[in-house]
Amino acid sequence: MNPTQAEIAMSNSMIDYWTNFAKTGNPNKPAPVQFWPQFDYSNFSSIDIKTPISVVKGLKKNKCDFWDKIGYSSGTK
Repeated sequence: MNPTQAEIAMSNSMIDYWTNFAKTGNPNKPAPVQFWPQFDYSNFSSIDIKTPISVVKGLKKNKCDFWDKIGYSSGTK
């Protein structure tokens, strides 16, 4: 199976994010491919890793709400 140009671009972006994170602790430094927002419980912004990569709010909200309803706690709140 041959990857599409969009899949290659996404792969290269993820390589850059991981390399930046390994070097600096921040996926956006030294040079962001696209800004990866810091997680904040007040806005729930995150990166949706698909082609194209995009910043979204409430990613997988319905699935997360399910776990909230049954009382699951990740220990971070």
